[in-house]
Amino acid sequence: MGKLVVLNLAEGDFDRGFTVIVEIGEENARPEVKMAGKLPPAPRLTELVKQWQEDFQNKVNPKYSRTAGDRARATSRQTIKRNSLNSARNLEVEFNTWLNSGEPDWQKIRDKLQQKLHRDDEIRVIIQTDNDRMRRMPWSVWHLFALEYKKAEIALSTPNYQSPGKTSVTKRQSQVKILAVLGDSIGINTNFDRQQLQQVASSAEIALLNQPSKQKLLEKLWKNEGWHILFFAGHSSSNEDGTIGELQINPKEILAIGDFYNAIDEAIAKGLQVAIFNSCDGLGLANELAKLHIPLSIVMREKIPDEVAREFLKHFLTSFAANESVYAAVLAARRKLYDLYNQQYPGISWLPIICQNLAIEPPTWRNFLSHEWVLEKTLGENKEIIYSVAISPDGKIIASGGMDRFIRLWNLETGELCQRLEAHNPETNLNSILCVAFSPDGKTLASSSNMEFNEGTIKLWDVNTGKVQRSLNKSFFNLPAIRVSSVAFSPDGKYLASGHIGTDIKIWDLASGKEEHTLRGHGWEVSSVAFSADGRFLVSGGMDGIVMIWDWRKEKRTQILNRHDDWFAAFAAWGDISRGFIRSVAVSPDGSLVAAASSERPIYLWKVADGEECRILSANSSKARAIAFSPDGRTLVSGEDTQLRIWNYHTAEVLQAIPSLAIVHAVAFSPDGQTLVTGTANGEINIYRLPA
Repeated sequence: MGKLVVLNLAEGDFDRGFTVIVEIGEENARPEVKMAGKLPPAPRLTELVKQWQEDFQNKVNPKYSRTAGDRARATSRQTIKRNSLNSARNLEVEFNTWLNSGEPDWQKIRDKLQQKLHRDDEIRVIIQTDNDRMRRMPWSVWHLFALEYKKAEIALSTPNYQSPGKTSVTKRQSQVKILAVLGDSIGINTNFDRQQLQQVASSAEIALLNQPSKQKLLEKLWKNEGWHILFFAGHSSSNEDGTIGELQINPKEILAIGDFYNAIDEAIAKGLQVAIFNSCDGLGLANELAKLHIPLSIVMREKIPDEVAREFLKHFLTSFAANESVYAAVLAARRKLYDLYNQQYPGISWLPIICQNLAIEPPTWRNFLSHEWVLEKTLGENKEIIYSVAISPDGKIIASGGMDRFIRLWNLETGELCQRLEAHNPETNLNSILCVAFSPDGKTLASSSNMEFNEGTIKLWDVNTGKVQRSLNKSFFNLPAIRVSSVAFSPDGKYLASGHIGTDIKIWDLASGKEEHTLRGHGWEVSSVAFSADGRFLVSGGMDGIVMIWDWRKEKRTQILNRHDDWFAAFAAWGDISRGFIRSVAVSPDGSLVAAASSERPIYLWKVADGEECRILSANSSKARAIAFSPDGRTLVSGEDTQLRIWNYHTAEVLQAIPSLAIVHAVAFSPDGQTLVTGTANGEINIYRLPA
């Protein structure tokens, strides 16, 4: 999983310095770190940027003709080249001197970045500011990331942002839909852009508008065609403060975003995710689109030579269509621009920039396509119910457990049975395996069972050897250890949570094997437990029909999501059988939502921040028995009586319904989100894949 760094520079200026708030964390999760600091003043930087801009534009559009044999003009060209090289070098040095400042309020932020980030991480760095001078800084040459973290790409974002509203997840289609506008082409070769777009046509449907009138452009945007990408090649410009941009769509018409505001707004509402302006000076365009909450724009920050724009498009599209992340694709294209053109145009690789809406995850090419899950293979040794499945963190092993008391480890790729583990008292038929879970490092497997004599109902297994490392929840005086319905590892792997028939949730310290915390509040058996990705809280669901959120370290219940929070009202509600019991709970990857599946009711989702019910997923009378969020946080899967459903839980839309011959008791995603495994009532383990 990649890392996300957000640097908020909303307050301040170069004369006084900038207040900085930094957030550092995993993608699709709450920040692990949030701290404040301050960047010192740097008044000289703005003048150096202006000098580089002037020298760069003189290099792109020389003031002197290129008539051969004119020595005076040749000398002028050499002077222009020297000036451009010097101003780019001076700006880069001064910029890094500023960012390497030893001021304590800034040093602590740099130290924390180096402490939390690793060289092999793919890192998105977002500079959150509406200061135009700050947005024009050469962020890509910040040595901390450019030299030490080679997979980092820096983008811009506005301080204020929100989801587009009607849809925050693109409606998938059979092809990526691109609306390509080739504007006024005087002095540039837009045919090259056309050719590059057509090279990805095998997986894209491209509507090409060549120097369209305003009316034709509006008609295309207003049509309900669900564009994924808006592409523009031609002439564009921004005003001096980078707030307003214009496009020359044909030799006679120039449009600002405000001139077709409603059409763009409607296109975004219908799923437009990316705007690419392979044209000059596009920060004003990106700024206006940000006000419409478009998920992502890619623009050039200065006037750009035509051959460079063509080269960027070629390399970016090649990587992006090959399903590289948009950040990795821009990074790869910028590096190629540096190697090809930096000597000729110093600072050329600084120009392409991503402008990101922080409310939306950056899309990938694959996300645009309507890839439906396909059954690849079915595993199984008997017809006994499979109650639980789990996939190892490296995505190589499936663990399954069920009514026949065995735990099986399968090779996910080949379907081969690797190990059959039998240690939950084979002498009784009462001890079905109810839950299995891998530790975050994949070395340990936890299992829980129905009932054990002389042994604990929780066992920790060495995955490599298949041996029991430790038993937890042991009984005393030769009495049976009671049922444990669910287990879950904390994200740091130091603790294990277990849900018990005796109404308690126990938190085990795995280093000592001792019970560290006990959480009490449920009235009946605790049937499902799940940690948030950052380990900050625990969610539980029980046979009493209640879903709770816990600050587990303090043994404190912070919220009851679906019942009254006072004892008498909750007790009265337990008699309401229409509510059913909770079979499964799950926490979204970013920790913002909790989902629960009930025996009698639809799937409900609540906001963690305030406990507000925000979505109901309901499709006919089928009851969900198991649920899981996809690792990218875009979908939710539910295992039901007669089928498997894939939900766009943002809109409550069923994306795919897969029939099942038996009740689906268990579901699990692989870490990369490309494999889905289910366990059913007829003893089958089904492996589904998304087509490549």
